[in-house]
Amino acid sequence: MSLGAIGFLGFLIIPSALKFLWSPLVDRYRLPGLGHYRGWIIVLQSLSIVTLLVTAFLDVQTNITGLLGRY
Repeated sequence: MSLGAIGFLGFLIIPSALKFLWSPLVDRYRLPGLGHYRGWIIVLQSLSIVTLLVTAFLDVQTNITGLLGRY
């Protein structure tokens, strides 16, 4: 992989670094029928599983822009 592509991998930390932006949303709203935090955990874990399954079948060297969200 090129050094530029490796440099862009640092952008993967952005969701964790900006957690303070969506934490009020999680604290304010609850998903019905699942409890306060359980609903958010189930939805986000399901989203993580789908993302993992999709990216598992991609070739990193040819699809680095897709993995990093740059189009």
